[in-house]
Amino acid sequence: MIKVSRIFTVVIFSVLLSGQAIAGLLDDYPQDNEPTLLSTGQEIYLPLHVSNLWGMAIIGTIDLEQAASGMNSNALYPLKLSANKGLAIIYVLDYREAGLGPYREIITLIGATTNPEAPILQNLLGFGSSYLPGLKDYLDGKVPDAGVYFERISLDSTLAITAGIEVWGIPKTYEEFQIDNRFWRTSVSSSEVSFELKKELGFVTPLSLKLTSWTPTDYKQTRAEMLLKGWGRTGFVGPNDVFVLGENLQRLSFTPYVWQEIMPGTDAVFFEGAVPQKP
Repeated sequence: MIKVSRIFTVVIFSVLLSGQAIAGLLDDYPQDNEPTLLSTGQEIYLPLHVSNLWGMAIIGTIDLEQAASGMNSNALYPLKLSANKGLAIIYVLDYREAGLGPYREIITLIGATTNPEAPILQNLLGFGSSYLPGLKDYLDGKVPDAGVYFERISLDSTLAITAGIEVWGIPKTYEEFQIDNRFWRTSVSSSEVSFELKKELGFVTPLSLKLTSWTPTDYKQTRAEMLLKGWGRTGFVGPNDVFVLGENLQRLSFTPYVWQEIMPGTDAVFFEGAVPQKP
């Protein structure tokens, strides 16, 4: 049986080597000339552009059975790390300059695959290649379609909530939460998770991401992709870091192992579906 620690080594290795940069991200994927009209009468432009993103990702394990029982989706399954463990990522994101205006959100994502019968390492390769966009493109069709499933998401922007529901079918909810970020410490207080993370040692690397995501069937199940380019800092959760889990993460038995900071100034592009081919 493959141990969870070995699985995390592969994931971390992919994260640390995520230097396959996508040059000119916002220029390579311009927005449509015509706006998308929301039911509120507000107009947005797709794909969504973010030109100054800061974030913190907490990567950990979850109980596989609990993850499967809570997923509201079709033909989508939790990504296995072992016989009884799955993968989850908590993202705390601060969109400082974005097409929907500035806002912040907290997302709980469950690693997911379309092929639960594939070998663990094959599914993990499909997921891990998200941190190496060139490799992900090369492996397209050769490994299972893997990415993340939106388990929970809350944010402090009504416009972003409306856009998320109507464009992607993401069941977003409104919440105001506290973030205190400094170079050596990040603390967050929210209903899903509260933590104080001491970033005493971290490896700085270029950060590129091509991430596939699925939404639950609450509104409509969609498959979409996003691209991210910037710099990241990655380290291990330490014994002095404090995590207080909300009810949902307690149900999932979330255990944090790795943190990855998305450094300020990172660019991101969010698409309605698959990333289009460049001319």
